[in-house]
Amino acid sequence: PTRKMAAPSPGTVLKGEYEKQVKHCQNLLRQFPDDDLLMNATEYAKSAVRIIQSNEPSNYNLQKSLQKYTKSILDQTYKIELKIVDEDFKDKKQFISLFDQLVLPVKVCYQITDDPKNKVMELLGKDYLECLLWRAGALCYMYCHTVTDGKQDGGQWDSVARQCSLAGIGYLQLMLNVRTPLSKEEYNESDEGQVAQLLREGVFSDTHMLSLMYCGDLCYWYTKQEKVLHQASSSDINREGVQRSPIANCIEGDCMVLYQLMETLHGRDEVERWLKPSDHDIASLGILCLSRYTAIAKGPLKGLGWSYEKAEKLVLELKQLI
Repeated sequence: PTRKMAAPSPGTVLKGEYEKQVKHCQNLLRQFPDDDLLMNATEYAKSAVRIIQSNEPSNYNLQKSLQKYTKSILDQTYKIELKIVDEDFKDKKQFISLFDQLVLPVKVCYQITDDPKNKVMELLGKDYLECLLWRAGALCYMYCHTVTDGKQDGGQWDSVARQCSLAGIGYLQLMLNVRTPLSKEEYNESDEGQVAQLLREGVFSDTHMLSLMYCGDLCYWYTKQEKVLHQASSSDINREGVQRSPIANCIEGDCMVLYQLMETLHGRDEVERWLKPSDHDIASLGILCLSRYTAIAKGPLKGLGWSYEKAEKLVLELKQLI
Protein backbone atom coordinates (compact mmCIF):
# COMPACT_ATOMS: atom_id res chain seq x y z
CA PRO A 1 0.00 0.00 0.00
CA THR A 2 1.08 3.54 -0.74
CA ARG A 3 2.18 5.45 2.32
CA LYS A 4 0.57 8.82 2.85
CA MET A 5 2.87 11.81 2.96
CA ALA A 6 2.95 13.50 6.34
CA ALA A 7 1.21 16.85 6.40
CA PRO A 8 3.63 19.79 6.50
CA SER A 9 4.17 21.26 9.94
CA PRO A 10 2.58 24.62 10.86
CA GLY A 11 6.03 26.20 10.81
CA THR A 12 6.69 24.96 7.27
CA VAL A 13 3.30 26.20 6.02
CA LEU A 14 3.80 29.62 7.59
CA LYS A 15 7.37 30.01 6.35
CA GLY A 16 6.19 29.35 2.80
CA GLU A 17 3.38 31.92 3.06
CA TYR A 18 5.64 34.53 4.65
CA GLU A 19 8.31 34.11 1.97
CA LYS A 20 5.66 34.53 -0.75
CA GLN A 21 4.56 37.75 0.92
CA VAL A 22 8.15 39.06 1.02
CA LYS A 23 8.52 38.43 -2.72
CA HIS A 24 5.14 40.01 -3.45
CA CYS A 25 6.03 43.17 -1.52
CA GLN A 26 9.43 43.36 -3.21
CA ASN A 27 7.77 43.10 -6.63
CA LEU A 28 5.41 45.94 -5.72
CA LEU A 29 8.34 48.04 -4.52
CA ARG A 30 9.80 47.82 -8.01
CA GLN A 31 6.61 49.45 -9.30
CA PHE A 32 6.41 51.98 -6.44
CA PRO A 33 9.99 52.65 -5.28
CA ASP A 34 10.49 54.16 -1.80
CA ASP A 35 6.81 53.81 -0.87
CA ASP A 36 6.61 53.86 2.94
CA LEU A 37 3.66 51.47 3.20
CA LEU A 38 5.30 48.89 0.98
CA MET A 39 8.66 49.20 2.70
CA ASN A 40 6.94 48.65 6.06
CA ALA A 41 5.01 45.70 4.62
CA THR A 42 8.24 44.14 3.37
CA GLU A 43 9.94 44.49 6.74
CA TYR A 44 6.96 43.00 8.59
CA ALA A 45 6.97 39.98 6.26
CA LYS A 46 10.74 39.52 6.67
CA SER A 47 10.30 39.75 10.44
CA ALA A 48 7.65 37.00 10.30
CA VAL A 49 10.11 34.77 8.39
CA ARG A 50 12.85 35.41 10.97
CA ILE A 51 10.55 34.59 13.90
CA ILE A 52 9.37 31.30 12.42
CA GLN A 53 12.89 30.29 11.31
CA SER A 54 14.73 30.99 14.54
CA ASN A 55 12.25 29.85 17.17
CA GLU A 56 10.39 26.75 18.25
CA PRO A 57 6.89 26.64 16.70
CA SER A 58 5.13 27.36 20.01
CA ASN A 59 1.71 29.01 20.09
CA TYR A 60 3.38 32.25 21.11
CA ASN A 61 5.77 32.27 18.13
CA LEU A 62 3.04 31.18 15.71
CA GLN A 63 0.88 34.03 16.96
CA LYS A 64 3.71 36.57 16.92
CA SER A 65 4.77 35.70 13.37
CA LEU A 66 1.17 35.57 12.10
CA GLN A 67 0.51 39.03 13.45
CA LYS A 68 3.62 40.40 11.71
CA TYR A 69 2.41 38.75 8.51
CA THR A 70 -1.04 40.29 9.00
CA LYS A 71 0.49 43.74 9.46
CA SER A 72 2.35 43.23 6.20
CA ILE A 73 -0.86 42.23 4.41
CA LEU A 74 -2.77 45.21 5.81
CA ASP A 75 -0.12 47.76 4.78
CA GLN A 76 0.52 46.26 1.36
CA THR A 77 -3.16 45.92 0.47
CA TYR A 78 -3.93 49.45 1.65
CA LYS A 79 -1.49 50.83 -0.89
CA ILE A 80 -3.20 48.92 -3.71
CA GLU A 81 -6.66 49.69 -2.36
CA LEU A 82 -6.00 53.44 -2.59
CA LYS A 83 -4.94 52.94 -6.21
CA ILE A 84 -7.94 50.90 -7.38
CA VAL A 85 -10.48 53.09 -5.55
CA ASP A 86 -8.91 56.16 -7.15
CA GLU A 87 -9.28 54.41 -10.53
CA ASP A 88 -12.96 53.56 -9.81
CA PHE A 89 -12.28 49.81 -9.76
CA LYS A 90 -11.52 49.68 -13.50
CA ASP A 91 -9.09 46.80 -13.01
CA LYS A 92 -11.43 44.03 -11.82
CA LYS A 93 -8.66 41.43 -11.66
CA GLN A 94 -6.65 43.61 -9.31
CA PHE A 95 -9.77 44.11 -7.21
CA ILE A 96 -10.30 40.34 -6.89
CA SER A 97 -6.62 39.81 -6.09
CA LEU A 98 -6.81 42.45 -3.34
CA PHE A 99 -9.95 40.89 -1.89
CA ASP A 100 -8.26 37.49 -1.81
CA GLN A 101 -5.14 38.86 -0.10
CA LEU A 102 -7.16 40.49 2.69
CA VAL A 103 -8.44 37.13 3.88
CA LEU A 104 -5.13 35.26 3.46
CA PRO A 105 -4.19 35.39 7.19
CA VAL A 106 -7.52 33.77 8.09
CA LYS A 107 -7.04 31.08 5.42
CA VAL A 108 -3.56 30.37 6.75
CA CYS A 109 -4.95 29.91 10.28
CA TYR A 110 -7.32 27.24 8.98
CA GLN A 111 -4.42 25.48 7.28
CA ILE A 112 -2.33 25.14 10.44
CA THR A 113 -4.93 24.17 13.05
CA ASP A 114 -7.41 21.35 13.48
CA ASP A 115 -9.23 23.33 16.20
CA PRO A 116 -10.33 26.51 14.40
CA LYS A 117 -13.08 27.37 16.90
CA ASN A 118 -10.51 28.02 19.61
CA LYS A 119 -7.39 28.77 17.59
CA VAL A 120 -8.29 31.29 14.85
CA MET A 121 -9.17 34.03 17.33
CA GLU A 122 -6.21 33.12 19.55
CA LEU A 123 -3.65 33.11 16.72
CA LEU A 124 -4.74 36.33 15.02
CA GLY A 125 -6.10 38.19 18.04
CA LYS A 126 -9.38 40.10 18.09
CA ASP A 127 -7.86 43.39 16.91
CA TYR A 128 -6.29 41.89 13.77
CA LEU A 129 -9.30 39.71 12.97
CA GLU A 130 -11.60 42.74 13.24
CA CYS A 131 -9.29 44.78 11.04
CA LEU A 132 -9.13 42.13 8.30
CA LEU A 133 -12.93 41.65 8.31
CA TRP A 134 -13.49 45.42 8.30
CA ARG A 135 -11.14 45.96 5.38
CA ALA A 136 -12.73 43.14 3.34
CA GLY A 137 -16.24 44.41 4.08
CA ALA A 138 -15.37 48.05 3.46
CA LEU A 139 -13.72 47.13 0.14
CA CYS A 140 -16.96 45.48 -1.00
CA TYR A 141 -18.86 48.57 0.17
CA MET A 142 -16.57 50.88 -1.80
CA TYR A 143 -17.06 48.80 -4.94
CA CYS A 144 -20.86 48.93 -4.65
CA HIS A 145 -20.72 52.64 -3.79
CA THR A 146 -18.57 53.30 -6.85
CA VAL A 147 -20.64 51.34 -9.37
CA THR A 148 -23.85 52.95 -8.16
CA ASP A 149 -22.11 56.34 -7.99
CA GLY A 150 -23.18 56.61 -4.37
CA LYS A 151 -26.84 56.84 -5.32
CA GLN A 152 -29.22 54.50 -3.52
CA ASP A 153 -31.29 54.04 -6.68
CA GLY A 154 -28.35 52.24 -8.27
CA GLY A 155 -26.61 52.86 -11.54
CA GLN A 156 -24.55 49.96 -12.88
CA TRP A 157 -25.83 47.16 -10.66
CA ASP A 158 -24.66 43.82 -12.03
CA SER A 159 -23.81 40.32 -10.81
CA VAL A 160 -20.46 41.54 -9.43
CA ALA A 161 -22.12 44.28 -7.38
CA ARG A 162 -24.75 41.80 -6.18
CA GLN A 163 -22.13 39.31 -4.99
CA CYS A 164 -20.04 42.12 -3.49
CA SER A 165 -23.00 43.44 -1.52
CA LEU A 166 -23.66 40.01 0.02
CA ALA A 167 -19.97 39.46 0.77
CA GLY A 168 -19.65 42.94 2.29
CA ILE A 169 -22.68 42.41 4.52
CA GLY A 170 -21.28 39.07 5.67
CA TYR A 171 -17.80 40.36 6.49
CA LEU A 172 -19.10 43.46 8.29
CA GLN A 173 -21.51 41.35 10.34
CA LEU A 174 -18.67 39.05 11.35
CA MET A 175 -16.54 42.06 12.27
CA LEU A 176 -19.34 43.40 14.49
CA ASN A 177 -19.55 40.05 16.27
CA VAL A 178 -15.88 39.36 16.99
CA ARG A 179 -16.34 40.88 20.44
CA THR A 180 -19.42 40.44 22.60
CA PRO A 181 -21.22 43.45 24.11
CA LEU A 182 -20.61 44.15 27.78
CA SER A 183 -22.95 41.96 29.84
CA LYS A 184 -24.88 43.08 32.92
CA GLU A 185 -22.46 41.12 35.07
CA GLU A 186 -19.53 43.09 33.65
CA TYR A 187 -20.71 46.58 34.52
CA ASN A 188 -22.38 48.47 37.33
CA GLU A 189 -25.97 49.31 36.37
CA SER A 190 -25.49 52.74 37.89
CA ASP A 191 -22.70 53.41 35.38
CA GLU A 192 -24.41 55.35 32.62
CA GLY A 193 -21.25 56.94 31.22
CA GLN A 194 -20.71 57.23 27.48
CA VAL A 195 -18.12 54.45 27.32
CA ALA A 196 -20.27 51.99 29.30
CA GLN A 197 -23.26 52.67 27.03
CA LEU A 198 -21.19 52.06 23.90
CA LEU A 199 -19.72 48.81 25.26
CA ARG A 200 -23.21 47.56 26.15
CA GLU A 201 -24.20 48.23 22.52
CA GLY A 202 -21.17 46.33 21.22
CA VAL A 203 -19.58 49.47 19.76
CA PHE A 204 -15.88 49.38 20.62
CA SER A 205 -14.55 51.91 18.09
CA ASP A 206 -15.45 54.34 15.30
CA THR A 207 -15.01 51.42 12.92
CA HIS A 208 -17.90 49.59 14.57
CA MET A 209 -20.15 52.60 13.95
CA LEU A 210 -19.03 52.81 10.31
CA SER A 211 -19.64 49.07 9.93
CA LEU A 212 -23.25 49.49 11.09
CA MET A 213 -23.83 52.28 8.55
CA TYR A 214 -22.00 50.53 5.71
CA CYS A 215 -23.89 47.30 6.38
CA GLY A 216 -27.19 49.19 6.34
CA ASP A 217 -26.28 50.85 3.05
CA LEU A 218 -25.36 47.51 1.48
CA CYS A 219 -28.59 45.90 2.68
CA TYR A 220 -30.55 48.77 1.15
CA TRP A 221 -28.75 48.58 -2.20
CA TYR A 222 -29.20 44.81 -2.33
CA THR A 223 -32.91 44.90 -1.39
CA LYS A 224 -33.68 47.75 -3.77
CA GLN A 225 -31.90 46.16 -6.72
CA GLU A 226 -33.35 42.70 -6.12
CA LYS A 227 -36.81 44.23 -6.21
CA VAL A 228 -35.99 45.95 -9.50
CA LEU A 229 -34.76 42.65 -10.94
CA HIS A 230 -37.84 40.76 -9.76
CA GLN A 231 -40.08 43.36 -11.39
CA ALA A 232 -38.12 43.05 -14.64
CA SER A 233 -38.11 39.25 -14.65
CA SER A 234 -41.42 38.98 -16.47
CA SER A 235 -40.46 41.53 -19.11
CA ASP A 236 -38.23 41.19 -22.16
CA ILE A 237 -35.48 43.30 -20.59
CA ASN A 238 -32.06 41.68 -20.78
CA ARG A 239 -31.06 41.86 -17.13
CA GLU A 240 -27.31 41.94 -16.64
CA GLY A 241 -27.86 41.28 -12.94
CA VAL A 242 -29.05 37.75 -13.73
CA GLN A 243 -26.02 36.89 -15.85
CA ARG A 244 -23.19 35.44 -13.79
CA SER A 245 -19.78 36.86 -14.63
CA PRO A 246 -16.39 35.20 -13.98
CA ILE A 247 -15.56 38.04 -11.59
CA ALA A 248 -18.72 37.39 -9.55
CA ASN A 249 -17.81 33.70 -9.42
CA CYS A 250 -14.33 34.62 -8.12
CA ILE A 251 -15.84 36.71 -5.33
CA GLU A 252 -18.15 33.86 -4.40
CA GLY A 253 -15.15 31.52 -4.32
CA ASP A 254 -13.22 33.89 -2.08
CA CYS A 255 -16.22 33.92 0.28
CA MET A 256 -15.43 30.35 1.36
CA VAL A 257 -13.35 31.84 4.17
CA LEU A 258 -16.40 33.91 5.14
CA TYR A 259 -18.50 30.75 5.39
CA GLN A 260 -15.74 28.98 7.33
CA LEU A 261 -15.62 31.79 9.87
CA MET A 262 -19.42 31.89 10.12
CA GLU A 263 -19.50 28.18 10.90
CA THR A 264 -16.61 28.50 13.37
CA LEU A 265 -18.14 31.41 15.26
CA HIS A 266 -21.88 30.84 14.86
CA GLY A 267 -22.50 27.26 13.69
CA ARG A 268 -23.53 25.55 10.46
CA ASP A 269 -27.12 26.82 10.57
CA GLU A 270 -25.89 30.38 10.09
CA VAL A 271 -23.99 29.34 6.95
CA GLU A 272 -27.02 27.54 5.50
CA ARG A 273 -29.15 30.62 6.10
CA TRP A 274 -26.55 32.88 4.52
CA LEU A 275 -26.07 30.78 1.39
CA LYS A 276 -29.67 31.45 0.37
CA PRO A 277 -30.67 34.74 2.01
CA SER A 278 -34.19 36.00 1.47
CA ASP A 279 -34.79 39.62 0.50
CA HIS A 280 -36.78 39.94 3.73
CA ASP A 281 -33.79 38.73 5.81
CA ILE A 282 -31.42 41.23 4.20
CA ALA A 283 -33.89 44.11 4.55
CA SER A 284 -34.54 43.24 8.20
CA LEU A 285 -30.80 43.12 8.89
CA GLY A 286 -30.42 46.54 7.26
CA ILE A 287 -33.18 47.98 9.44
CA LEU A 288 -31.53 46.50 12.55
CA CYS A 289 -28.06 47.92 11.73
CA LEU A 290 -29.35 51.37 10.78
CA SER A 291 -31.62 51.54 13.82
CA ARG A 292 -28.72 50.63 16.12
CA TYR A 293 -26.55 53.24 14.41
CA THR A 294 -29.25 55.91 14.81
CA ALA A 295 -29.90 55.11 18.48
CA ILE A 296 -26.19 55.35 19.30
CA ALA A 297 -25.70 58.55 17.24
CA LYS A 298 -28.65 60.12 19.09
CA GLY A 299 -27.58 58.70 22.45
CA PRO A 300 -24.03 58.26 23.74
CA LEU A 301 -22.46 59.84 20.63
CA LYS A 302 -24.85 62.77 20.39
CA GLY A 303 -23.10 65.99 19.36
CA LEU A 304 -19.91 64.19 18.30
CA GLY A 305 -20.37 64.46 14.55
CA TRP A 306 -22.29 61.27 13.79
CA SER A 307 -25.17 62.30 11.51
CA TYR A 308 -28.18 59.99 11.37
CA GLU A 309 -30.60 61.61 8.91
CA LYS A 310 -29.60 59.29 6.06
CA ALA A 311 -29.87 56.22 8.30
CA GLU A 312 -33.40 57.19 9.36
CA LYS A 313 -34.40 57.74 5.73
CA LEU A 314 -33.07 54.34 4.68
CA VAL A 315 -34.93 52.60 7.52
CA LEU A 316 -38.22 54.06 6.28
CA GLU A 317 -37.47 53.02 2.70
CA LEU A 318 -36.44 49.50 3.72
CA LYS A 319 -39.70 49.06 5.63
CA GLN A 320 -41.57 49.97 2.48
CA LEU A 321 -39.55 47.45 0.45
CA ILE A 322 -40.29 44.49 2.73
